[in-house]
Amino acid sequence: MNRLPAFLLTTMLAFAPAASAQTKEPAYEGRSLTDWIKSLRDDDPKVRRAAAYALSRIAPPPREALLALVGALADSEEGVRFYAAQALGRLGPAARPAIPALSKALRATDSATRKGAAAALVRIGKDAGPALSKALADPDPRVRRLAAASLRALGPQARLASKALARGLRDDSFNVRREVAAALVRSDPNPLFVLGPLLRVLTTDNDADVCRESARALGALGGEAVPALMKLLEDKNADIRFHAASALRDSGAAAKPALAVLTAALKDSDEEVRALAAECLGSIGAVGPLLESLRSKDAALRRLAAIGLGRTGAAGKEAVKPLLAALADDDLAVRRAAVEALGGIGPEAKDAVPALIGAIKARRGELRNVATVALLRIGKPAVPALIELLADPHVETRTIAMIALGGIGPDAVKAVAPLAKALEDRDADVRLYAARALGRIGPAAKPAVRALLALHADPAREVRLAALEAVRRIDPELAKKAAEAP
Repeated sequence: MNRLPAFLLTTMLAFAPAASAQTKEPAYEGRSLTDWIKSLRDDDPKVRRAAAYALSRIAPPPREALLALVGALADSEEGVRFYAAQALGRLGPAARPAIPALSKALRATDSATRKGAAAALVRIGKDAGPALSKALADPDPRVRRLAAASLRALGPQARLASKALARGLRDDSFNVRREVAAALVRSDPNPLFVLGPLLRVLTTDNDADVCRESARALGALGGEAVPALMKLLEDKNADIRFHAASALRDSGAAAKPALAVLTAALKDSDEEVRALAAECLGSIGAVGPLLESLRSKDAALRRLAAIGLGRTGAAGKEAVKPLLAALADDDLAVRRAAVEALGGIGPEAKDAVPALIGAIKARRGELRNVATVALLRIGKPAVPALIELLADPHVETRTIAMIALGGIGPDAVKAVAPLAKALEDRDADVRLYAARALGRIGPAAKPAVRALLALHADPAREVRLAALEAVRRIDPELAKKAAEAP
């Protein structure tokens, strides 16, 4: 006498429909749920495949279909197995009783079934974590890699898999180790289980991608990893120092205790370590050491210091004057980094607006593009000066001002009237960028709608489209009427 598998019996008991249920049976393409379930047992694999697909389209598949879908995971036809897994995934957490069957499907010989089962387990959620953790020890590296990728997709719901993921960092396959490390970045793991294994990776693993992802995971741990990373930042091996610096950068404000070693790392023999140290110092708001480096005789160090200052945000207000002075640096790379840094400081760099406007108007224009980005990042304080640029005799300068105003968005509302006037310009590029800027300002640009609608007969197709898109952003209902008009 044949016996049902244990997991199938469990599913039958868990999802046996109540006798008193009186609900309208769902249908797909004119056929009832009962018909599709019946077709799932047909002798013809094409019919079974069509049935599995139909059941995967009913969103979500009814509980009555779950038992049949679990059985279909063992079908001899690949397509049936795949669509059955997809249908189970659409049930989400309600498909918990199917976890054992999906775990078995995770080890199927074909990739479609394996991937379908993995996707379904992810959609079930945290209850699938133990099964995926167990799969990390599967003999097949393809299964282990897929399990790690699924745990990564679960994010913080995979926290209970911390021990299993830590063991996975020793996997023989570098592909598996990469996925495991990536999962640790997102899963909010328990530092008690993963800190040591992750640090070991940085000092022993030969795969750069594994080390990079492990460094990101250490950065995500925050303050728990900082003391050990400080020691590694002084290691003799440049690769280890690089990954330690990368992890400290990703630690954000938690890396403040590393101020001294990071400052020392600004003079590291490895250029990439120096760059990461500068970025990290900026992230923790260490303006002082960066300003000191901005005065260095070494142009490369001055550039790195400017880059770091650009990451300080509002905390870098005291760096605005030194960065303005750096706009006259002999080295173009330093000047460019200083401009970008002023943009990174944001509204607190408002005193830099005249100098940045000057960079846009300069004939050589070597800093024009980065100055434009800097002005839009400074935002509202830059609007009056950009409005003045709209009257510049050079078309390129006017269009650059419009790009910046559009990037500032709603805070550039004072530019609406002059931008609306620019819609009448003889130059098509000016009309085009004026329309785009008004669209990005959004509903606050409503006074310009009439002028935008007047462009419906503009000779330039791009201008007509940009005007209609701008109206859509400003007043969607009016744009719809305008599009329907003959």
